[in-house]
Amino acid sequence: MTNIRPMATSDAPALLDIWNRAARFDTISDDVFHEKAWLDDGVDADLRLVAEVDGSAAAFAVGAVRQKDQGPSGYIKMMAVRPELQRNGLGSDLLSRLEHELRRRGTRVCRPGESAPNYLTPGVDLRYTKATVFFEKRGYEKIGQSYNMEAELENIDLDTTGDEEPLAMTGFRIGRAAESDRSDVMAMLAEHWPSWQDEVGVSLSNDPVSLFVARRDDKVVAFSAYETNNRGTGWFGPMGTAPDARGHGIGSVLLKRCLVDLRDAGYRRAIIPWVAPISFYLHHVGAEVCRVFNRYEKQLDDHSPSD
Repeated sequence: MTNIRPMATSDAPALLDIWNRAARFDTISDDVFHEKAWLDDGVDADLRLVAEVDGSAAAFAVGAVRQKDQGPSGYIKMMAVRPELQRNGLGSDLLSRLEHELRRRGTRVCRPGESAPNYLTPGVDLRYTKATVFFEKRGYEKIGQSYNMEAELENIDLDTTGDEEPLAMTGFRIGRAAESDRSDVMAMLAEHWPSWQDEVGVSLSNDPVSLFVARRDDKVVAFSAYETNNRGTGWFGPMGTAPDARGHGIGSVLLKRCLVDLRDAGYRRAIIPWVAPISFYLHHVGAEVCRVFNRYEKQLDDHSPSD
């Protein structure tokens, strides 16, 4: 007998086991699972669901709502079925329930993954063949692709001294941010990248602060961060340079400053997620594409079925 109910914190060990068995390319720790399921303002009790079979957890799903300019958007942050129980309708039942809850909150569109600022993957990894077929059969249409890159941190020159000296001569100062910089950093983000405010806010709360900034005339004009999402995994980003400060090589310096910190923390490689400028990371730190994701979207009308 199948029963779908809200998730409880006491479910975490069983659900983490399900996830790590089903999502072999995305195995995570207890802390990251807690971050995804519980430390997200866009997730409420009715968007954390567990499917039980004969009283035992067999599958789960976590959804989220993000407020966008065009209205609320829905996301499937995580969904997994115990491998030996797959193809028994559990995933379909969870998806139907989750889509219903998202519609109740006014969302008219849903995407798997990419639930920034708190997300695990920017889409569906092409190697998850069953997941690809699952979503496509249930009305999710491909809207593009996204990429993760990896930068090896051993045997790579990350010294920025020679690059920072000429920048200083033209008025740019680069250094680790402090909590006292929060208002200046948030002002820059509000102007250029408002959707990154939450992620960068996390970096300012880390110890040590995992954010580097560039200033010109005492104004923050660029930034790079790490350990803002999926903490404990060597996650880099986000980063950005204001339009009027581009073309000076600031981004390369900020990137390398963060990677030095990650290397000093014991990471052998850095994950650079959801990349657009592939050539930038390849050129400056030899990063290479390590994962390719399909991005999917489904329009949720008032009566759209899940299958």
